[in-house]
Amino acid sequence: MEHTKHPIPDKARVFFNNISDYLDIKLLYFGSIQRKDYFPGKSDIDVDVFASNVSSTLAKMKQYMNIPNEKVKKVFWKLGYSDKVVTGYKMMYKADGFSAEFSLYDEKFKQDVIFEHTVKSNLPFYIEWLLIIIKVLHYQFEIMDRDLFSYAKEKILNVLLGSKEIFVVVK
Repeated sequence: MEHTKHPIPDKARVFFNNISDYLDIKLLYFGSIQRKDYFPGKSDIDVDVFASNVSSTLAKMKQYMNIPNEKVKKVFWKLGYSDKVVTGYKMMYKADGFSAEFSLYDEKFKQDVIFEHTVKSNLPFYIEWLLIIIKVLHYQFEIMDRDLFSYAKEKILNVLLGSKEIFVVVK
């Protein structure tokens, strides 16, 4: 997960290398950047950050990316395959030519979170095709709004995979 299946845009690669050096933490990539349903310039790049001191790392990330407190979301995630509950933070970063969604978790959750992401990186062909179809409808034809797109993507990834995960974002 340190490397991606799809090439990352040059500006994004430099940014990710710089923030990884600044935090002194390896970034792990998951989501569509690791699958066939990645749309360059449209799909965000999902990044996991695992830290021994979440509070300190969160402060550094907010400072480095100039993210205000109200843009950081606390998350509670009941994992779909182990029934463990993981807490963490999510934040979006947008730059010219790419966007990234960072997930920050305590290191103690690393193996469980990586397992969940790995399951969603090796999808059956019919799920990949459904994801590509809804992304074409959303990104290319713009006939599916963001809320419907997010709902459809969640249902495809969870219901069709048989996951029992529950993901709650506190605003």
